[in-house]
Amino acid sequence: MAVLTPDIDALAPAVEAVFGAAPPGHFLPYAVVGRSPSRVNVYLRFLIEALDLLSSRLPAGRVFELLRQEPVARRFTLDREGLRRIRRWLNQTGIHWGLDGSHRREMGLPEEECHTFRRGLDMLFMGLALPELMEPLAGILPADGVEGPRAETLGGFRAFVRRLAYWKGRLATLPAAGEWQEILNGILADFTHPATHDQGEYDRVVGAIAALAESWRAAGLTQGLSTRIVRAALADADTARRGAAPGGTITFASLAALGGLDYRVICLVGMSDDAFPVRERPREFDLIPKGRPRRGDRQRRREDRGIFLATILAARDILHISYPGRDRRDNAELPPSVLVAQLRDYLARAISPADSTAAEIGSARRRFTVVHPPQPFSRRYFDGSDPRLYSHAASYAAAIGAPGASDSMTTTSKKNDYPGDNEDGDPREPAPPFFTGMPVIPADPDPAPPALTTADLESFLRNSSRFFLQRRLQIHLVRSEDIPNDEEPLTMGFTEERDLAGFVVTACEARRRVLEFDEALAIIRARPACPSGSAAAAGLSRIWPVLARLAARLLAATNSPLLAPRRHDLPLDILGKTWLLTVDSGDLRPEGIVRYRCDELRGFDHLQAWISHLAVCAVRPAGVVPATRHLAFNGDLCFDALPPEEARRFLAELVGLYAAGLDRPAPFFRRAAWAFAEKVGRQKIAAARNKWRGIKDGQTEPEGADAWHALAWRGVADPLASPFPEIAALVFDPIMRHRTVTALNPVGT
Repeated sequence: MAVLTPDIDALAPAVEAVFGAAPPGHFLPYAVVGRSPSRVNVYLRFLIEALDLLSSRLPAGRVFELLRQEPVARRFTLDREGLRRIRRWLNQTGIHWGLDGSHRREMGLPEEECHTFRRGLDMLFMGLALPELMEPLAGILPADGVEGPRAETLGGFRAFVRRLAYWKGRLATLPAAGEWQEILNGILADFTHPATHDQGEYDRVVGAIAALAESWRAAGLTQGLSTRIVRAALADADTARRGAAPGGTITFASLAALGGLDYRVICLVGMSDDAFPVRERPREFDLIPKGRPRRGDRQRRREDRGIFLATILAARDILHISYPGRDRRDNAELPPSVLVAQLRDYLARAISPADSTAAEIGSARRRFTVVHPPQPFSRRYFDGSDPRLYSHAASYAAAIGAPGASDSMTTTSKKNDYPGDNEDGDPREPAPPFFTGMPVIPADPDPAPPALTTADLESFLRNSSRFFLQRRLQIHLVRSEDIPNDEEPLTMGFTEERDLAGFVVTACEARRRVLEFDEALAIIRARPACPSGSAAAAGLSRIWPVLARLAARLLAATNSPLLAPRRHDLPLDILGKTWLLTVDSGDLRPEGIVRYRCDELRGFDHLQAWISHLAVCAVRPAGVVPATRHLAFNGDLCFDALPPEEARRFLAELVGLYAAGLDRPAPFFRRAAWAFAEKVGRQKIAAARNKWRGIKDGQTEPEGADAWHALAWRGVADPLASPFPEIAALVFDPIMRHRTVTALNPVGT
């Protein structure tokens, strides 16, 4: 049996996904033959991609994709962890594109090193040599986490970038045709290292390069050739593909690979109007289509007609032809290949009487044309309404309750069910609850007192669902890889402004004075998130008034030095059980706790300051006033001293919530709870639901869309039902009663 298609390279991944993933009981032997060498030979694919990359602006994402190819990573001794580290470095140092300032100048931009590989490598090597440096040196700040065994990874990364720079310079001028063999072999040897199992693929590429060079010499080609022309020649090199020879398996191949061999069953798939016959798109340097046709010129469409005829004649018993009849987006009718349409019309006339009307010919055409439903689980495959429609998918038959679904079908569906929607697009049933209860754990005969730190309590209240899933169930959601961003920042957004402002305030605190604008600008320009050019100055100018005011207020509030870090263990009675709360005080001053954040006051600022304030009031360290002050752009948040007993009671309530959150997800959602606390009456729950579900402005991500909350509360109809209001009140009502907020007027008023 042969399955033929106009483009085997496009069909091959789908074949592998379906036939290659079949369970052992349903496996059918198959073979995919005749694929393009550039798709299956990793060294030829690398060479084509490398030439394309070397003629580009070297975007970070594409550079990393080239580096992570197995032969390249092997050449520079980079394992999987090393590649992850390099990807992290690309994001950390703000590498977006370009080798250096000279490369940027060649692209018509100012000669700046910002966001180039040169600047990123300088930051990484400075992090290796001067990891403790806190201020920019020559406009560069050291990157974190480069010391130790990571230096070997950095060496491999630097060697790779240096080879890119060398070959990009080598190809800056058009090499002559006779030089390309040496260049291609050099790139292949410089960037790849063949393993024992793929040495043959490497040798085939070297042979294809030699054959290409020989053909150019035989043609007397001497002028310079661009990388674009060489890439096209390489893509067509080594095109001797295996034919679709019978081998006792289901053979998938291109139409041109049949080679006149007969098969009992031939299936033609993907025979749409735009796929076959192939529409010729000559390359811009191909002059043959632009001139007058001459005898012997290749006519691809005529060749395809001959291939189609040979394929029809090669089918001994069964010929099956299929094509997509409907557009997947708007369900518009799509025409088949013109050759398929002509064959269908001929067959319709052949089985119709000589004097048939158009309606009779249409009826005859429908006799051998089967219109399939767009979904494989359609009931039409199982209800017997059309005997030509049937399916062997037992799981689908059992799921829709088909009359012919046997017990074996039911058993199979339990083992291999395909979740999804029904034909109307509605879910078959609601998602089951994720959490139904903790398993019974044998009691420890000699249990240690349960303990936590203030950092644990803050982490729990920041995202209770994440804390429960990670701490108790050891579930760590797989994050999508941080793909390097090829586009450098052109402006300073909201988050970037606040983050960069924090570095400026830290520098002001270290120097004990408010910096001048130019000094602050130099600091933020050393940060990878800062845009180049005048955008940095424009972004800093927008927040400079409130930033300078915050720095001045912070300096006035922190005249006394920080005290030595202290640690206290605070016992708390929680439902008859003693818990130990460890209080680590690293930012105490004689006047109490003074903190800041470069943003407006928000709910988590209140929560974080409140926990620290309760701890210092409960512990009462000597020489420290039990007061807390949090500074923000728009005002100050202050908490005055509380009696130790009252502070312990509030802490015990929070730790009790923490203890309950270790046994099951706690319905405390920080942003929704803060919105609940800020409002009064019926507006409280409405404001909380707006935070949870989001509003239609599209500017704020709904809190319910958080991956941790979505998983922990899956299958729960209303997570904001009781006891959410009671827990929100337990956490935030004491904060609202004891806080003092000093609002500041906008700067300039």
